[in-house]
Amino acid sequence: MATKKKDPTENPFTFFKSIKTGDRYADANVSHPEYGYVDSGSYMLNALLSGDIFGGFHLNRFFMAAGEQGSGKSYMMKNNFIKPLMDMGYFIFYYDTEHETNEAQLIEENGFNPDQFKLVQEHTTAEDVFCSIAELLDTLEADKGKKMKNERKVAFVLDSLGGMSTKKTMNDATKGELKQDMTKAKVVKAMFVNITNRCGNLGIPMFITNHIYMATDGYGDPKRIANGEGAKYFASVILTMRKTLDVPDKNTKEVKGIILEATVYKSRMVKPRKTAMLYLDYNNGLNRYYGLHNVAIEAGLIEEFDAKKFPALVEKLPKEKNGQTTRKTCYVIKDPKKDPNDWIVCLAAKSDRKEYVGTILEEINEYVKKEYKFRPPALGASENEAPEVEDEELNEIIEDMDLADAAKAENLRKAVNGED
Repeated sequence: MATKKKDPTENPFTFFKSIKTGDRYADANVSHPEYGYVDSGSYMLNALLSGDIFGGFHLNRFFMAAGEQGSGKSYMMKNNFIKPLMDMGYFIFYYDTEHETNEAQLIEENGFNPDQFKLVQEHTTAEDVFCSIAELLDTLEADKGKKMKNERKVAFVLDSLGGMSTKKTMNDATKGELKQDMTKAKVVKAMFVNITNRCGNLGIPMFITNHIYMATDGYGDPKRIANGEGAKYFASVILTMRKTLDVPDKNTKEVKGIILEATVYKSRMVKPRKTAMLYLDYNNGLNRYYGLHNVAIEAGLIEEFDAKKFPALVEKLPKEKNGQTTRKTCYVIKDPKKDPNDWIVCLAAKSDRKEYVGTILEEINEYVKKEYKFRPPALGASENEAPEVEDEELNEIIEDMDLADAAKAENLRKAVNGED
């Protein structure tokens, strides 16, 4: 019998495409639904979250804010995550393991719609929280049925991971025993192993607050994220936050807000260690434009005024109350859409305002997308030479790796520097 000749135009991968995997999306050759982003209310926070100042919190991923007390974690969670989601029609399951709030406060002070959230406070152990979320997911998966996309808009909030106890700790306390609990990290990891993929398939975002503790072992960063590795592995984005400055009211001298430093500890979209300064006003929330001026300076879009370099702009310098040209530091907003003679000049202290930095948002975003986002490797990247690492940089790498063994550290040093 004659052998059938192979059609040279046939796609060689058709055979593999026809094999069933049991995954509805893969077998139907369709992509998982895109859920998009929710704007955080701050352009720089959006940049850290998504690598795009017009992005924000991804609507089917886990986000963790880890920081010291007073660093704005819970405030951000309520006002920059929950409230915008409610405006988009989401229902929130709010697990408050610290008994930090109540329904009346959330409704009256934060403006939550009472029909759009459940405040869960009785579940204070990691096991109870885990079982509760798992049962909710069972219900949502059954409700979704065989549909390709979950039509129920829902989000989870856990405030905080550090506020959870465990069954073991509770039992030990009942017995009057004070023992170190080695089970919590395992329970937390099991929790995230179970729920991460399920939430992703249902398009459920989750906001987790966590604590930072001071390590005493003498290796690596002394400030570390608490509660084991589970949450660190499964969260898509982790930001560490710290308060850098109290901002006083110029009239009453009372503290009206704080300057925060937010740093990318982990991200699947943004390069690690990217940092942004944020301004949190206690009455008005996160300032949308604050921090953009720092990036604009990096990008060369804002430059300190120099009369020799910008003679045509001398007349645009701000004036004092007496009509004299200011002697304070000024910046030039180098808007590429305008003729250089039409560029704006402003006081350095006002460069973070909408009327100044807000005129070059698209240009700033081009820089953010280029410098903040992970980018695919260029062709031939494997042939590139490894970058040279200075001793100081190498020491930091070794510290970050927590290498207690001096021999391992020395081997790493030799390998990086190409020594035998």
